[in-house]
Amino acid sequence: MRSRRNSTEYICADTGKCTACWACIDECKDGALRKVDLWFHKHVVIRNAGKCRGCKRCIAVCPNGVFKPVMQTRTAVNH
Repeated sequence: MRSRRNSTEYICADTGKCTACWACIDECKDGALRKVDLWFHKHVVIRNAGKCRGCKRCIAVCPNGVFKPVMQTRTAVNH
């Protein structure tokens, strides 16, 4: 089960893989991502999930595989 804090409708983040390169934050034009930047604890976190538009730039730019797409299921309608 995904943590709500580390996911949006489109992506989920495994913050344990983050090495704090901040490439994803620079790439996110919607402001969904933020830094946890303490000297003893550094990683990205999804702070504004509602701002995520699903462009998936964070997935493309992350060298550590922190972000994964959320698989959306569609319910078939029987006629």
